[in-house]
Amino acid sequence: MALHCRPSLLRVGLLHVLLLAFSVAKLSADAEDGNGKSTSAIDINVDLESYLGEKHPVVEPMSPRSLTSALSGKCVGPSVVFFSTGMVAKEVSQLKDFGEVAEELDGLACFKAMSCRRWQDECANYNVNRAPAILFFPTWRQGPAYQYFGKMEHRPIAAEVMKHITSRESTFGLSMDNLDNFFKDTLRPIKVILISSRKSTPLIFQALSQDTDLWPNMAFGFGVQSDKALAEHFKVKAVPWVGAQCGKDEASREIYPEGKATFRSLRNWLMRLVFGNDAVFQGCLAQALLDAEAPAEEVYEVPDLEEEEEGGDLEVPYQKLAVGAAGCPPGAEIKTVKECEDAINALGLDPEPRWVSTYPGLPQGCSFRDAISVKSPERMHFNSAQSGTGRNDLRPICKVVTKPSKATEDTEGKDTATPSQSTPTIASTPASPSTPSTPKKSSSATKAGKVPELSKHTHRELFGKDGFCLIYLRQGRITHEESQMLEVLMIKFGAQLLEQGTKLRVAWMDVSIEQRLGRTFAMKSLPSAVILNPHKRPRFAAVKHKVTEAGESLPAREGDIAQLISRVLAGEARFATVRGLLPSMWAERSPASSTETFPTIPSTGRDPNKEKPPPKKKQKLPGYRKLQYGAEGCSAGMEIKTVEECEKAIRSLGIDPEPRWVANYPMLPAGCSVREGSDDNSPERMHYNAAEQGKGRKDLAPICKRDPSRPAESASAPAEEVPPAPPAALFPELAGRTHRELFGTEGYCLVYLKEGKITKKEAKMLTQLEKQLAPQVKAHDMRLSWAWMNVHVERKLASVFDMEVFPSAVVIDPHDKPPRFTPLVHEESEGEPLPADEEGLMLLVNMLLSGDTEFRPLPPSRLTVWADGTTTV
Repeated sequence: MALHCRPSLLRVGLLHVLLLAFSVAKLSADAEDGNGKSTSAIDINVDLESYLGEKHPVVEPMSPRSLTSALSGKCVGPSVVFFSTGMVAKEVSQLKDFGEVAEELDGLACFKAMSCRRWQDECANYNVNRAPAILFFPTWRQGPAYQYFGKMEHRPIAAEVMKHITSRESTFGLSMDNLDNFFKDTLRPIKVILISSRKSTPLIFQALSQDTDLWPNMAFGFGVQSDKALAEHFKVKAVPWVGAQCGKDEASREIYPEGKATFRSLRNWLMRLVFGNDAVFQGCLAQALLDAEAPAEEVYEVPDLEEEEEGGDLEVPYQKLAVGAAGCPPGAEIKTVKECEDAINALGLDPEPRWVSTYPGLPQGCSFRDAISVKSPERMHFNSAQSGTGRNDLRPICKVVTKPSKATEDTEGKDTATPSQSTPTIASTPASPSTPSTPKKSSSATKAGKVPELSKHTHRELFGKDGFCLIYLRQGRITHEESQMLEVLMIKFGAQLLEQGTKLRVAWMDVSIEQRLGRTFAMKSLPSAVILNPHKRPRFAAVKHKVTEAGESLPAREGDIAQLISRVLAGEARFATVRGLLPSMWAERSPASSTETFPTIPSTGRDPNKEKPPPKKKQKLPGYRKLQYGAEGCSAGMEIKTVEECEKAIRSLGIDPEPRWVANYPMLPAGCSVREGSDDNSPERMHYNAAEQGKGRKDLAPICKRDPSRPAESASAPAEEVPPAPPAALFPELAGRTHRELFGTEGYCLVYLKEGKITKKEAKMLTQLEKQLAPQVKAHDMRLSWAWMNVHVERKLASVFDMEVFPSAVVIDPHDKPPRFTPLVHEESEGEPLPADEEGLMLLVNMLLSGDTEFRPLPPSRLTVWADGTTTV
């Protein structure tokens, strides 16, 4: 009977065949939506190359050889590689989102794909243990390659790509209240407007606003659909809506055609409007250029700096104001772009690159940035806004205003007036020699500045025991302007040199005297510059001179020397070997002839070689005092705010300020301080820290103005006070001085990442968490130390973690080879990561204890050099 109850083998076989056919048909069928478009269902046997060629041709399939070649090529942005399982049907959703991101951001980054089913060894070489996976290969300036661990979805992937493309927000937030301000910018007359349902500016629009071919002529404004008045003003019927017009002229408005808007399609559309065959905005640009020309009544004359009059050196009728000033005083404003450029050139500065626009958050008119960076490369700024605001990285450039003399007033038939009643006028004749802010042409040795000359008698001190030496090469003695330029360069790169632990000294050399060494450098033009490594195997890297159309090399300028320093610090400079021995190359001359260029400044702080200024009303200069070692800085109003006054104050206390350290670093006392006990490792005595806030250090004593309200002290140098015990730290900080204790010899370290200092509330939260989780950690027989880290200080280590938001956290395993780390996984709200909180930290520790964390490699070099100068072998 049991045999009769069993289904026949034929029926079972037919059933299996039907089921198999149904499943295959389901996998191979292309479902269609209402518009007849194919969805993500694909053939189970389709290979990666065929799928990408049909669906997403922007993504380039790779072999091991072609991938290596592509990654070493010249992609304008990051290279993003999708490592596939090779079974497209199982990952079609991730591939679809990746392909859509590639189509959207085509032209901003390079998108590749590789099959790990076909190239298993190559995927293993890139440490891809689980596919599908996405690896980012940023440009060399942006850091090392890393694996993306976010969601395999369109928006998170696009946001990760754009992190390497957008460096700053360059769009204007639109509303009906500020629409007039947006249209007032005549220097960028073409207005591009986006109305969207999104609350924040889309990433593509941000990238367009920074495109170097677009932003000089176009201003980009973003508005939200929820602003009904704004949407009605532009007659928006559907979003996203993109339009472009010439200024306020609504009749010139062009609307982007309906369809999918990608970066490349929008960019091509805008380029056609300006530069295409039917460029509708050519007349708009031409009129804007005419409007920007200086009116006839504002013609000015820039003096020839090389021309000298019999009465003395010719003064420059422009000056730089202090950093942070909002603009020029009435009557001293520079009103045209051309005069702004000429004024900066007249001051011996390089105006390129330029920023010309309308923005109320910058000083009004002409201003200059001394310290440039990759993210903020512009030097000259011209802001045509009706009002401006001071900013801590810009110095306004103004005309020098002088008051007419009494004789001039009498000649013009005016009544004698008191100085306070005289009307300011623009200087058209040489200004008074006493004008402190006006640089003066000088070629004398006594005005050569503080940059030392390289010679047989100074090279040992300048070269030191390690590091590099920047040598400025010229024929004859260095000028005051050249010396100032070199000092400014060292200030610009001071923070980066300190961060990398690199020593770079600066000197100048007269090649007409040091002819043998000069021939070794083989300069193409003078002045020139090299960076010399004089130790063990001496070698040098030379500056790259710009070349004219006729093939002639131009003299090296500040920008050329800055590029040389950048290449050396980035490890990209090409060094040539010095032929011969350095000790045998120096010219024979007396010590006096090679040291007379060092102006000796007496304890009064005055240069005896300078001309005496006209007699003025005697004013008692404020005294100075040295605080105890370890103090954080001066009390309010007693700060020393310039490098020159810092040097003067230290000399007045009977202390030698040389060598000097001038930079911007938050871990030193703010302003002026001194170290009296220097050594070979830390030779600097005078320290000037331009950071807004500082921190006391036990080897530095702040130098401050003496408070007139304090009782008079002894004329002799004040006795050094015993520094008070430093306040107890809120929570252990990971830094060079503490990393050995925190890391120990085994176990892990949880590091809470902050932008700035930790707060009492955060320290309390971390302390409680550490105590709360201690029993669980002990039960797993694990050592886990806790610390916090300021990512603005330890920037090299923080760059490896590459966090999207702060506060954040990582767990570091410093004892593995190589070291490794695992980051905290942030919760998200509407696709945006949220800052780390107590629950996130608990989850990170629990994942560590359970073994569910995925560790990433950490370059060992990031744990050997720290921001405070500590090094570990």
